[in-house]
Amino acid sequence: MKKPTITILAAVALASTSFAGTSVVSSKESKQTVATGAYFQDQEFTFDLAYSYNDAIKGGDHGYFHDKSGGGAGVNYFFARYIGLGLDANWFGGGPSDAVLHQLTGNLILRYPIEFTCCGVAPYIFGGGGEILDGVHTSLADAGLGVEVRVTPHIGIFTDWRYNFTNHDRGDLSTARAGVRFAF
Repeated sequence: MKKPTITILAAVALASTSFAGTSVVSSKESKQTVATGAYFQDQEFTFDLAYSYNDAIKGGDHGYFHDKSGGGAGVNYFFARYIGLGLDANWFGGGPSDAVLHQLTGNLILRYPIEFTCCGVAPYIFGGGGEILDGVHTSLADAGLGVEVRVTPHIGIFTDWRYNFTNHDRGDLSTARAGVRFAF
């Protein structure tokens, strides 16, 4: 008599685990099952605000670019869950006569979202090009990597690093950013 009861309880316990990770949302009009933890959407627009740090890489006329802190903003559009396009601008002191450097870049972004019940994590890589504007135009190509942690489906924190290859004898730069990202 105890064997069938234990077998039934074990079967119910195993079957109940197949429903873990989903919640049922119901209304008078319809019932649907929604997966919990949908932190990253297939198509989404994001806006970044960041602290930025520019590090002059050895090579070229090192008297021009200096290691400086600054700030930045960016917009990204993911037209698929794993791929998107981004535009960002960073501003630093450290140009000629301590003029402000304006760094503008456009990038292709490849990310790999990982969803947890508490949050979402998305490591990403990116590459593209842009300009440094400070009275002298310096073209650049960049490549980098980063990680974003979404604490809600619409708010995340991120950090990334990029190497900036310039076309000028001033030398190359690396840029590190950390900030908050808002998803819509």
